[in-house]
Amino acid sequence: MFHSLINGCSVCGLEEGLSRCTACGVMLYCGRDHQAAHRHKHKKTCNIIKKARANLHGKEQSLRVYPEDEKTPAGLFDNAVGRFWEVKAVRNYMRARYYLVRALLKIDTLDAVDVALAHAMEMLRLCRRDHLGVRKLIPPLYLRLGKYQQCYDFLKWWQTTGTNPSYDWNATKSPYLDLQDEDIFEPVDIFCGKKGDLNYTVSATLLKIKLLSEIEILQRVPQEQFDNVRTEFVSSAVGERKDIMNIDGQMALIKELQAQIETLYDAVEKLSGWFWTALTSGMDDYLTCPSEDAEVKAGKWDYSAVYPVLHRCYRSWSETPGAITRIEIILTTRMKMPPGERKPD
Repeated sequence: MFHSLINGCSVCGLEEGLSRCTACGVMLYCGRDHQAAHRHKHKKTCNIIKKARANLHGKEQSLRVYPEDEKTPAGLFDNAVGRFWEVKAVRNYMRARYYLVRALLKIDTLDAVDVALAHAMEMLRLCRRDHLGVRKLIPPLYLRLGKYQQCYDFLKWWQTTGTNPSYDWNATKSPYLDLQDEDIFEPVDIFCGKKGDLNYTVSATLLKIKLLSEIEILQRVPQEQFDNVRTEFVSSAVGERKDIMNIDGQMALIKELQAQIETLYDAVEKLSGWFWTALTSGMDDYLTCPSEDAEVKAGKWDYSAVYPVLHRCYRSWSETPGAITRIEIILTTRMKMPPGERKPD
C-alpha cells in the first residue's frame, strides 16, 4: 500500500496559511476547524511526543548543572562531545532523546521526520560509537525526505570507515561522517560480502530504485520540457548529471542501476533470506505473523533479524511509488527459476 508524507494541513492537504500544533510541534493545520476535527486521531500521539519532549528537557537541564567529578567533566555538552556515553550520568538523557525520535516517527509529516533526523544526527555527534543504534534509523529518514546524496554519503561512511577495525573511536578529532558528494551511482560492492549490514543494504537498494525511477521519468519527457522536469520533479542527484541529458546516457545508466539493484537484492537475500518476502507481504501482515508459526520454530522465518530492520525502513519503501512492486517482480521472477539458477548461491 502506497503512503506519502504529509506536507500541509493534516486534514485537507492545504499548504498555505498553516498553523502548527503547539503541543507536538510537527502537525500542521489550515485552521482551528480542521485541528479540532483531527484531534481525536492526533491526541494520543501528540501527548506521547509532548511528554517525551518534557522528559528530555528535564534531563538536559539536570545535566547542564551536573556537578563535576573525576569521571564527569564540567560542561558535558561542550567537553564530552563524541564520547558522551562514557559518562554514565548522560545515559538516561540519551535514552530519553532516542525515545523522542521514535515518538516523532509515529507521525507521518515532513516536519516530524525532519525533526527526528535532526535529533538523531545530534545524538551521533554527541556519541560517535552510537551505543543505542541510532545510525540504523537515519538512512530511511534521509530517503523519506528526498535527501539522496546525504543518505549515500552516510551509508558509505558507515560501510567503509565505520567498519574499519583500526578506526580510533576515542580520537574525537578524527574525521567522522565526513564524506560528501560521493558518487551515488558507483558500484555497490561495499554493501555486499561479509561486511554487509542488512539495514544499510536495504536502504542502498531503495536509494538505487529511487534513482532509477527518476531517470525513467526523464525518459518520458519531451526534450523541450526536459529542463523544467529536471529541476522540479527529480532530485539534484539525478538532475545535475550531465551524462543523462540524452537518451543514450539515460539508457546506459538505467542498465547499470538495474544491475546494481539485482546485486543488492542478492546481498539482502544472503543476509536474511526472508526480508524481501516480509517487505512485500506488507507491514500489517508481517506484524501479525504468529510467533508460534511452524516456520518460525524451524528458523525459516528469521523474525529477530527481519523485524527491527523492517520496522525502521518500511515507511521509506511504502512512500516510494513502485518500489515494493519492483521487488515483487524480482522475487516472483526468481521463484519461477529452476533452483539451480536462482541467486544467491
